[in-house]
Amino acid sequence: MDKILKKPVAILGGGACAQAFAAEFTLAGHQVHLYELPQFAPQTLGQVLKTNEIELGGAQLNFKWFKRTGVARVHLVTTDISEALRGAGLVIVS
Repeated sequence: MDKILKKPVAILGGGACAQAFAAEFTLAGHQVHLYELPQFAPQTLGQVLKTNEIELGGAQLNFKWFKRTGVARVHLVTTDISEALRGAGLVIVS
């Protein structure tokens, strides 16, 4: 698993869950490629397309009981599927 997570994490989808995954993985130190279909990206990703930033907040706790909050600067936000998958060690469809 360590070898897999040293490669980029590709997240396919632009909705709330996909953005939460992207922020979590980014804040945990992983390189993230976030992809959305071109026809949906302006609505689902909005400002993320321009800034590559997702703010993660709220009362979520993980299994180790620490909060992960902050502004995640996602490495790549794209509407090009081949670009999103390039070099990925893990692909999440959300």
